[in-house]
Amino acid sequence: MRRVMMCAAVGMAVVVALVLLPSGRVWSQDIARVIVSNFPEIQKIDGVVEIKSPVPHHEMVRKLGVVVPPVLRNDTGDLIAGGQLSAAKFTGVMLSLQGSVRGTLGEAGSVGAVLVPREEAIQEAFRREELIQLAPEVTSVLARKDVEYFSAQVYQDVAFPVYDIYFYNSTDKPVEVNLYGYLTN
Repeated sequence: MRRVMMCAAVGMAVVVALVLLPSGRVWSQDIARVIVSNFPEIQKIDGVVEIKSPVPHHEMVRKLGVVVPPVLRNDTGDLIAGGQLSAAKFTGVMLSLQGSVRGTLGEAGSVGAVLVPREEAIQEAFRREELIQLAPEVTSVLARKDVEYFSAQVYQDVAFPVYDIYFYNSTDKPVEVNLYGYLTN
């Protein structure tokens, strides 16, 4: 009888220990088991789940040394093209514009960069009607004639995968600009 009681007590202790221990506890810090749970049929996970490379969290894009002669923002046919910004993997961009004036300003104005989404309807309005729509923009106002250097910075949400970059300069002197786009998630 005593042996039966002892076995029952040990059995009960083992059951209690298994119930009270947290499931999936990692005893070694070197190896961790990952469990992937399927959701309803519409989100069913099938096959091997793996990440082959780190997921990008940021990227810096630079457009350096762009000379921008006087051209008004709304003269879309004359804006200075600055290439593309691919933002497909990101949700936001910090646009930083920095530059210098070539010469002495005769009149104040603004220098900026505008990112026109590469979408057919938006591009058509840009080309045909000279409309700038749904476009992130960074602008530096040059209010004094003795300005030699300027800068501006703005954070914008990313809404399209690809943008065309255009520069403008409403002063009376050419400027040289650097555009930095810090893409983030």
